[in-house]
Amino acid sequence: MPSVILKGHKEGYEFILKDVSSFNEIKKEIDEILKKVQNEKTSKGDKLTFALNTGNRLLNQEQLTEIEEIFENYPRFSIRKLNADVLSKKSFLEFLDNRTIHLCCEIIRNGQIKEMNGDVLFCGSVHKGGILKATGSIFVLGSVEGVIHAGAKNDALAVVCGNVAHAQQVRIADL
Repeated sequence: MPSVILKGHKEGYEFILKDVSSFNEIKKEIDEILKKVQNEKTSKGDKLTFALNTGNRLLNQEQLTEIEEIFENYPRFSIRKLNADVLSKKSFLEFLDNRTIHLCCEIIRNGQIKEMNGDVLFCGSVHKGGILKATGSIFVLGSVEGVIHAGAKNDALAVVCGNVAHAQQVRIADL
């Protein structure tokens, strides 16, 4: 059973790497396929780009570099993009942190800035001159006399809910 499958799409070609195969087998088969395509008369002179679909295998930087070195032996070919069905632990933790509702029961005084990732359920107090920033939405149960800034990283779909009648400013994204 092959470790690498070559498929053609409208956007170009795609290598599907079997996640159960050894990495050495995959490198060998990629090299063999690129040799065959290089030698075909119908494709002489054409520049071809390939997508790499690794399935449930997450390539580390060293492995990706080894595959790129194989492609460097064939100047007509290049890697267009890399797809994987899995995330790195770091990416997953960032995603989880941004999608979680965090509880904040602090007092934010004049001159203080409290920055948080994701959505925030705020039960504390923001005094005049204090700033509460969140990358997601802010749900206010406490008192606000300072600045509330939801969607701090340009998330225009973020919302601010609660009693903010006495707030100095209510910001969403860059508005």
